[in-house]
Amino acid sequence: MALGADKTLVLRHFLARAARLFGPGLLLGLAGSLAASTLTRSMVFGVSPLNPIYVTAAVGAMLFVTTAAITFRVVRATQVNPVDALKTG
Repeated sequence: MALGADKTLVLRHFLARAARLFGPGLLLGLAGSLAASTLTRSMVFGVSPLNPIYVTAAVGAMLFVTTAAITFRVVRATQVNPVDALKTG
């Protein structure tokens, strides 16, 4: 914002950055859960480890945590006084 960006541009920047981290992390997590499902199949009785409801709930929880974390950063970034940011930088 100190160099002329408005709040929507800062918001877009942070959301794009979060998406670049969330997407590959989600894919790696799903691949890891698929690989580990053979181990967990013997530990869980009566429920499939790859039950779509549980996988969807886990993805939703990860999306919620990611959104909460990025919201905290965006609010903090948009409330910084640009003059103070240039003085300390």
